[in-house]
Amino acid sequence: MSKLQKFSDQALAQEAHSLVSDFISKGYELVEIYPYVAMNGEPIYWKFRLEHPTLDKVIRPFKKDKKGKYQIGEPEFLEGKKPIYHQNNLASRLDETVFVVEGEKCAVRLSALGLLATTSGSSTSANRADWSLLAGRSIAVWRDADDPGLQYAEEVTKILLKLGCSVQWVDIEKLNLTKGGDCDDWLIDYSTASKEDVLGLTLIDPPIADIAGNSVSVNYPRFEVKDDGVYYCKDVSSSIWICSWLVIMALTRDSDSSNWGRVLQFKDADNVIRNWTMPMELLGGNGDELIKELLRLGLRISPRSSIRKLLVEYIMNSETSARARCVLRTGWYEQCFILPHKVFGNSNETVLLQSDSAITTDYHSSGELLDWQQNIALMCVGNSRLTFAVSLAFSAPLLNIINGENGGFHLRGESSSGKTTALLVAASVWGGKDYVQNWRATDNALEGLASQHNDTLLILDELSQIDPKYAGEVAYMLANGQGKARASRSGSAKQRFKWRLSFLSSGEISLASHMLEAGKRSKAGQEVRMVDIPADAGYGKGIFEMLHQYSHGAAFSEALKIACNKYHGTAGEAFLQQLVSTDTLELHTNIQNLQARFMQQLPADTHGQVKRVAQRFALVAAAGEMAMALGITGWQQGAAIDAVKKNFDAWLNSRDSGSGSHEHEAIFEQVRHFFQENAARFDIFGDPLQYVKAMTPHRCAGFRESGGDFYVYPKTFRDEICKGLGSAKDVAKIIEQFSWLIPSSKDKTPYSSVWVPTQGKTIRLYHFSSAVIGDVNKI
Repeated sequence: MSKLQKFSDQALAQEAHSLVSDFISKGYELVEIYPYVAMNGEPIYWKFRLEHPTLDKVIRPFKKDKKGKYQIGEPEFLEGKKPIYHQNNLASRLDETVFVVEGEKCAVRLSALGLLATTSGSSTSANRADWSLLAGRSIAVWRDADDPGLQYAEEVTKILLKLGCSVQWVDIEKLNLTKGGDCDDWLIDYSTASKEDVLGLTLIDPPIADIAGNSVSVNYPRFEVKDDGVYYCKDVSSSIWICSWLVIMALTRDSDSSNWGRVLQFKDADNVIRNWTMPMELLGGNGDELIKELLRLGLRISPRSSIRKLLVEYIMNSETSARARCVLRTGWYEQCFILPHKVFGNSNETVLLQSDSAITTDYHSSGELLDWQQNIALMCVGNSRLTFAVSLAFSAPLLNIINGENGGFHLRGESSSGKTTALLVAASVWGGKDYVQNWRATDNALEGLASQHNDTLLILDELSQIDPKYAGEVAYMLANGQGKARASRSGSAKQRFKWRLSFLSSGEISLASHMLEAGKRSKAGQEVRMVDIPADAGYGKGIFEMLHQYSHGAAFSEALKIACNKYHGTAGEAFLQQLVSTDTLELHTNIQNLQARFMQQLPADTHGQVKRVAQRFALVAAAGEMAMALGITGWQQGAAIDAVKKNFDAWLNSRDSGSGSHEHEAIFEQVRHFFQENAARFDIFGDPLQYVKAMTPHRCAGFRESGGDFYVYPKTFRDEICKGLGSAKDVAKIIEQFSWLIPSSKDKTPYSSVWVPTQGKTIRLYHFSSAVIGDVNKI
């Protein structure tokens, strides 16, 4: 039984061994067990391979019955068609060439090299298998060097050509195989062969007559797919061309079995094969939205409107056994991370991004990671704003891991200070220059952009281009992670856009200043959600501190822009690949530890609002340090934390209230402003014996000692000084803490009873120290 130790599932091997005990007793050895699995990876049945020193090999299937007992034989298959080998891998790598071989042993050997390989099993099994999963794919058939191998290759080729596949054969004449030899024998002889060596083998067209020109039926019987397109069959002898070649690869649905869609594979006008996961809702109405999108993507379609309707019918009614799970936005899904063009991580089933547009955002890569490191990441060294921008780009995928808050940062500075360069450097983590979006958009459009950047970085340039009336609301919306609720035609609520992201903004003015243009005052929540950082690093070089080998800032900026256009996207992909291969608990612990290192630098009495903002800075620092530790950036340890701390200090120093509350800052500013602007509204009084009655000021706000303290009417305090700040009681408590408001010496109430000579009586007034008109920073 020691021979069973090679199998990872020894219990299964024990069962197989007992089922073929008669063969074992005759000198056979159980050498391999081949699992045939469903799309989600669950086993359907198994085949075991037995070999004998002198006799022919033996292949036997076995299965589990309904009671869970193993027995020899195959299960019953839908429509009598059994699955092909490795079908769960085939559905997740749609753009790769699939090698079709005879036998599981060959498929395993090719798969070990990183290639896609499948088989139906023995040389006589081609017509008993369900090959529909390969519809429209690029196929390389590697046959065995004997007559059964040739027959198997011919039968498979006929089936695949009918499915719209592009089929070629490996030219085995150039491989010098002995009679009966297969790809496993060739790989044994050439043990150093790599994936690239196999892909470089000579391929030839199948030597089969009268196949390629024949029409081939697809799963919806009223239509045919030929090499030159999809046809509608009017009758046996006539058909109508609808569009260029297009097949349905799989049906999709989300985790709730809703939002169904189709994976369309088609050839554009340049004969390039494209894939699009299309939501079925585009087929609603007259299908015009679907037709527009397919035309935009290069599909050639008949100009006749009546025939275009047939295309909608073809897509709507085509069926396939292949299934995939769809997600409606980028980002995390279970243990996978989905981008429009790629899925990182493994799932029990194929996961695809489904969108009403085949191009949702500009995630793409160019160059190698080393190029990005040398030309962009290392240029960030010594430049705190650039290092911060790159670290921020890495922070967004971490939000889901730690259940962190959405939020953004705004680089504020003069024109030509380098702000846009910082945005491009941040964008280079995920894509090229087109990755940078613009504030010039409606709030509805920004909802869509936010959803398309879920779990990644959204970059918005030029804050001044959004209407100041809506700027604050949009900042709230982006940080709150969901769009507006809308009603459908039936009156029920439509599904909202939702997202989880970090965002980076730029502009010449702050959000608060921009809102003031529309007469709106910014609130503490907006400051916490969109943190304003001065772009100028304070070294006379705008956003830069170190120019490396460049003589001036403009040259350095131009070099970075060129580099970002050439090298991008590889850093984000490398980062995601590391995240999906690391235990979530380990990631969570690592992030928390790095955040704690940053937070330890804060003073003990830091206000809660500042701590909340500091936590966002801390996540950026943690992301930068993680990217360094994973070998993504090439920075030194601690570089990200130091750079982020400089940006945090710049933000803190730009606040009037320093490490205090934003609400307190707003109160101080408004109270001080009132007294500075309304000094003439206070009546002067002094020694009652020397008092000479004078004209009472217009709209009198109260009284003032000559060159001294102020005394304010309760109504003026409540209706004017406290307007928009909250209750008079709360405002009084805050300004009393800073000795601006002097409470009653008798009962400690915020107001005092004061004798007013002009009125000859005692009046209740709020007593303010003359310090109220001084510099708020000194308070």
